[in-house]
Amino acid sequence: MGRSELGLILLIVLVVGLGGCAEESAPEPVASEPVEVAIDPEVKTLHEAAFAGDLATVKAFVDAGWDVNGRDEMEWTPLFWACPSGHVDIARFLVEQGADVNARGKGGQTALLLATVSEHREIVRMILEAGADPNARDDAGRSPLYLARELKYNEIIELLEQHGGR
Repeated sequence: MGRSELGLILLIVLVVGLGGCAEESAPEPVASEPVEVAIDPEVKTLHEAAFAGDLATVKAFVDAGWDVNGRDEMEWTPLFWACPSGHVDIARFLVEQGADVNARGKGGQTALLLATVSEHREIVRMILEAGADPNARDDAGRSPLYLARELKYNEIIELLEQHGGR
């Protein structure tokens, strides 16, 4: 089994272990007014747009007043959804708009932990530079550095250590 497959399995364990699947979880709207966007009428929430990688729709939701720190049923923010999908531009935009880089979902996951197990170095770097805690542990006691070492993601290990990961 390769590293990418192992990372995917860990991501699935993080999500499914919470009693739900990312695709089954319907994020709750935060703004009172619906957003009408012609880009993709199937995307109904900021969380879905972040997961889909649709920056224009993400911007439309934020411009319409949706909370960049709004939570869904798994207590995930839109930033959580952008990270495992590798959407650097969306993650950066959400952080620039005030997304909490240290928010925790059910199970204690953070956006940094999700970006780490998904091996998205640029997102890991950007979130660390925005002030993410490299030593935050999920409810099972796993830190991003612990998982990066398990997966042998050497470049991410180096990034985490450079930012105080232990």
